[in-house]
Amino acid sequence: LDYTVEAGDITINDYETGIYDIDTIHNGRSFSVDLGLIWNDAENVTNSTNIIYWEMFVDNKFQWNGTEQIDDSRNLPTTLSAGNATVYNSGTHTVQVKIRLDETEGESSRNYQSFNKGLSWMPLIVVLIFAVTTHMVELSLGLGVFVGACMVSGTIVDGFKTTLDTYILEALADVDHGYVYLFALFMSGMVGLLEKSGGLLGITEALKRFVK
Repeated sequence: LDYTVEAGDITINDYETGIYDIDTIHNGRSFSVDLGLIWNDAENVTNSTNIIYWEMFVDNKFQWNGTEQIDDSRNLPTTLSAGNATVYNSGTHTVQVKIRLDETEGESSRNYQSFNKGLSWMPLIVVLIFAVTTHMVELSLGLGVFVGACMVSGTIVDGFKTTLDTYILEALADVDHGYVYLFALFMSGMVGLLEKSGGLLGITEALKRFVK
């Protein structure tokens, strides 16, 4: 095998539902760990075992290990399934995967927040409470996003940063979101035009005969 491998990004998935790449962990709920693999060309590699050895840790505690056999067809895998784990305490948890192929070693880690699954309702509750008390839908939705970002990132400061760069700027840069913005803009313009031109009043008068 004339390649070397590097550890890429870690993703975790809900084991029961199969939801891929979740951002937070629920206490007492199992999750599976996947590791991305990055392959690089290598020279003078002889007598390779063609076997990737891996170990998975959570908070520096061993959880799982195994091997991944690389076949001779040169179809190099881009991900590696690194077992399952469960955490029971709320807070920040570090998921780490170490790999080894022949003389090449690598590792990757990522921090996740864990909390009781009932707290998943918190952003929605915040939105409902503020929408009812302030009658300001935009402000309420923004506060709900901010609370959710704080739960995912773990701190208020990181939650504020995540709200801006991930949930606002990246959302604005998304092409599909752009179509929604344009549709809402043109629809609002059409409604405003109908209202100013008297078209809405005409439609209302036309529909009156059908209302009993």
